[in-house]
Amino acid sequence: MVLPAFVRAALADQPIRVFGDGRQTRNFTYIDDCIVALLCLMRNPLAAGKIVNIGGAEEISILELAERVKRAARSSSSIVTVPYGEAYPEGGFEDMRRRVPCICRMEALTGWSPATDLTAIIQRTIAFERNREKRREPVPALGILA
Repeated sequence: MVLPAFVRAALADQPIRVFGDGRQTRNFTYIDDCIVALLCLMRNPLAAGKIVNIGGAEEISILELAERVKRAARSSSSIVTVPYGEAYPEGGFEDMRRRVPCICRMEALTGWSPATDLTAIIQRTIAFERNREKRREPVPALGILA
């Protein structure tokens, strides 16, 4: 749940904490796109029993994500890297350098591709968090984002 955590920090003008060196890459998918993908799979009998990946279209480093969130939120937050040993003092944590799904099977079976780009995902997450703050709702437990 790195994106909501970055957004909350940026909106509060607190440091945006990037674990490791920030060069690890990820892919982000908007929840509405995931729902549409699942509906496409459920409606296609050829998809029954198949393993597919659902994912967004853009690969981004975690450091670049932090920078984009900071700009989009118009934040004065600093971006700080935190060594894994400090973030996970109990040890044993290994991060994947690249976690980006191939959605080629999903596209072939259903024609689905993500409709929401990363810029829109960031903007919508910022709007969600600003609205949550206005309603004084607590931060969702376990990093769950509605």
